Amino acid sequence: MANTKQGQGNRSLFQEVARTPSVSATPDIVLPVSNQESWTFPILQYLIDGMLPEDSKEVNRIKREAANYTVITGQLYKRGFSQPLLKCIEPGDTEYILREVHEGCCGHHIGGKTLAQKII
Repeated sequence: MANTKQGQGNRSLFQEVARTPSVSATPDIVLPVSNQESWTFPILQYLIDGMLPEDSKEVNRIKREAANYTVITGQLYKRGFSQPLLKCIEPGDTEYILREVHEGCCGHHIGGKTLAQKII
């Protein structure tokens, strides 16, 4: 913006500062419908309610894994270092998603690497 201004001595730059967050967290988050045998359930339960299982090894594993995840509007996302947030899906939905991307409305029959990249 500063380089596009006309004039020799005028070097001012106007910048807006956000006083409130653009995304507000709701305090009454309801645990989404999730299969209790799913791998996402203990992580969601810990991140939303702070509940942990009774097994000490399981507690350490969930705390370690939960550091890589975040919950946005009740949906679990995996944080990546150099990639966008990855939506965590239930095991029952994976076959449907693979089928849709491979042969459905999202494209045509594609190979393995291209299919994986398209899904991400």
